[in-house]
This record gives sequence, C-alpha cells and structure tokens, in this order.
Amino acid sequence: MSLVIHREYLSINYDAEVIPVEFLILHYTASSLFGALQVFQNPSSKASSHLIIDENGEIYELVPCLNAGPFRAWHAGDSYYPLDEKAWRGFNHFSIGIELVNKNGNLFPYTKAQYRALAALCQILQKKYKALLDFKRVLGHEQIAKHRGKVDPGLYFDWSLFFKMSYELDRKDSISYFSRSYLSQKLCASFLER
Repeated sequence: MSLVIHREYLSINYDAEVIPVEFLILHYTASSLFGALQVFQNPSSKASSHLIIDENGEIYELVPCLNAGPFRAWHAGDSYYPLDEKAWRGFNHFSIGIELVNKNGNLFPYTKAQYRALAALCQILQKKYKALLDFKRVLGHEQIAKHRGKVDPGLYFDWSLFFKMSYELDRKDSISYFSRSYLSQKLCASFLER
C-alpha cells in the first residue's frame, strides 16, 4: 500500500526532546480532520499527537516521529498501565500517539482505509522502534487513562482486525489478551488507590 503522508500541518504543542518509544497509543479525534488540525495547532489547547489518520487513509505527521525525533507529543496526559510487572506512568514520555479521525469511536465505525493505513504505518514504526514488534505495546487511550474517563479508540475499533493486519494475530489470541489486559488494568487501579 502506498501511503500518503502530509507534513505541512506541524503542531506547535510538543517538546523538542527526543523520547524512547516503548508503546503506541491509539486515539480518536472526536472531530473532523480539520477540527483536529485546528486543536493541535492551537497553543492554548496544549494537545497534540504524532500522527492522524483521516477517514480516506491519508496520514498527517504533526509531531516528528517517522524521519526525525521522535519528539514528545502531548497526547496521553495522566496515564498508567501495568505490563511485565511494571506500572508504566506518564505515557507522553515514551509513546507515539496516533489519532484516527472519528467523531466518536463508541458510536461510529472506522473505515477500511483507516485500518489499512494504520497497519502499514504500524509496520513502518515496528522497523524503527523495536519495542513495537510486541503487540502488547499497542494500547488504546482508554487502557492507559480510563481513570480520567478516556474511552478511545472506543467500542467500534476492531482490535482483532487490527492485530490480524498488523501482527498476524488471530481473533482468539487477541480476545484472550484483552481480557487479561483489562484484568491487569483493574489490578493496577487498585494498586494506585492504596
């Protein structure tokens, strides 16, 4: 698949500090592409993401991560997740954020073009950032910031399709992983409440 990557809409909401990449975090924009670009170019929003995938599959790199950096985007906020007997905190410091254009991923499905672009983009990122070769390092904003009410990429994001396209993982394995994943999240939440 030939990817179209736009770089003319750089965000100013990021830290020009190179970060290690340990995770990939998926979000939905809760707006149109134009609305998301406006938010990420507005300094008062204090929000950004490395990449946006439009409904037609076109990709927008807003914070450098493909050819330079990666620099720290402001996409995760207060966040934590347990993995490999560690409670990871502050995902802006070690993750790449990808926004999928969707007004609400709990109400509206994602497009086939978005899944194809996401899978192709994931392959590029896996070559550059070896931690992303592990499918357990791809999470939704809902998994790392549910304590703040985050619910993206939402119910309509087809994790099993994404894992099949990006990691050749079958449906049974991805469902098994996510059932364990949410249990781990509850354990981490109870740990943080102590």
